[in-house]
Amino acid sequence: MALPLYKSVRRLLSEYVARLLDQQAYQAEAKNLIDSSKGSSSIGYEDTSSSLWDDDIGAMLSSMLRMAGYTPHMNTRHRELFASYIAPSLGTHPKLLGSSEGWRSFMTDDFTPVELSWRWSPSSELPSVRYSIEPIGLCAGSIRDPLNTEASIDLIAKLEKCSANLSLDWHRHFSKTLLVSGQESKPWEIGTSKVPHSHLSQIFLAFDLDESSQLKTYYLPMWRAASLQKSTLMVVGESIKSLAISSPNLGIAFDLIAQYIDSCAVGKKPRIEIVSTNCTNSSDPSIKIYLRSHETSLNSVIDTMNLGERLVNLEPSFLSSLQEIWCLVLGISPSDVSSPLPERTHETSGILYYFEIKSSSPFPTPKVYIPAKHYGKSDHEVAKGLSTFLERRGKRLTNGSYFDGVASLW
Repeated sequence: MALPLYKSVRRLLSEYVARLLDQQAYQAEAKNLIDSSKGSSSIGYEDTSSSLWDDDIGAMLSSMLRMAGYTPHMNTRHRELFASYIAPSLGTHPKLLGSSEGWRSFMTDDFTPVELSWRWSPSSELPSVRYSIEPIGLCAGSIRDPLNTEASIDLIAKLEKCSANLSLDWHRHFSKTLLVSGQESKPWEIGTSKVPHSHLSQIFLAFDLDESSQLKTYYLPMWRAASLQKSTLMVVGESIKSLAISSPNLGIAFDLIAQYIDSCAVGKKPRIEIVSTNCTNSSDPSIKIYLRSHETSLNSVIDTMNLGERLVNLEPSFLSSLQEIWCLVLGISPSDVSSPLPERTHETSGILYYFEIKSSSPFPTPKVYIPAKHYGKSDHEVAKGLSTFLERRGKRLTNGSYFDGVASLW
C-alpha cells in the first residue's frame, strides 16, 4: 500500500494573501460593486482581481511545475488554464478589499481559496503537481448566493465546454444529494447551531496536472444534512446507496465505513467531512469518503485505517513507513508514538483520512494525512523531516531536495 506524500504550500501563500476578516463588510462591498457596475466597469474590476490572483498564485504554480520536471510546453498549458479559467473564479483579491472581508474559504486555515501541492508516487522520482480551489462569486455570502454555489456551477460549465474528457454524471448526483442551493435554504434558516462547523463552504474543485488537467469535485455535506435534520453519515449513506443500485460494491464498501463509525464510543466517533469524486471518463471511477477523528495516537491511526480490523491487515512495510514519517514530520520520538498528540481545539485539528471506494471492489482503500499544520514543531522542522523521508526513497525535485524546493518559494 502506497503512503500518500502530500505537502501543501498553504503557509507560503500567506506571503501573498492577507488574512480575511470582516464577512459582512465583504458582502456589502460585493453588493455595491454589482449594483454600481455599468458596462465594462464590473468586467474591469473582475479582470483586476483575476490578474492579481494569477500574479500571486499562478507564478508559484509555474515554479512548482518547473521544479517537478514539467516541460515548458506543459507548464505553459497548465498556466494558461489557471489564468483563463481558475484565477477569474477566485473572487475578489484581498488587495482590493482593503480592511473588509472576503469569503472565509474552508480550503485553508487562513481562508485562501487555493492550495497547491506536490505528490510523489512510488514509481516516480519526480512529483506531479496538483491544486485545489474554492470558486468564489462576487455575491458569495449574500442573500443572492448565501452558500457560494454560483461560482462553482459557472466554472464547471465553462470547463465542460472546453474539455472532451469530462464525465459529470456523479458530480450532478452528488450536487443534488449533498449540497444546498441558494434557492433551497439559507444558513440562517437552517440555524448554525445544527452545523458543527464555523464555515459556509460546500464545494471544492481540484486539478491533477498530467498531460491534461484532471478534474475532481469535493462536497462538504454538513449543510445539506442540517437542512434535512439528518446526520451527515445518514445523508452520505443515502447518496452512496442510490448509486449502489447499479454498483453494489459501493454500498458494501460504504457499509464497512459506517459500521466502524457506529462502533466508536460516543464523543470519539470520526465524522464525515467531505465526499469527492473524479470527473474524468473512467471504466472504474472512484469516490472518496473523508473522515476527521480527534483520536491522535499512532495506534488510533492504524486502527482507523484498518476500520477496526474490518479490512485486511496493513502491510508491515507500510506500518514501518507510517511510523517513520510520523516521527520525522511531527518531531516525535519512536518511543512516544503510542501517546496522543497535544490537544488542539481548531476546527481542522485531529487526523484526516479518506477511504476510496470503487465499483470494482467491496473494500475501501485507506489513506491518512499527516497533521503537520497543528502538530509539527515549525514549518522548517516539518519541511526538513518530510525532505529526509523523501530523500531516503530517492524522491527529489529538479533543483534539489524537497526542502530546497520549498526554500526557493519563500
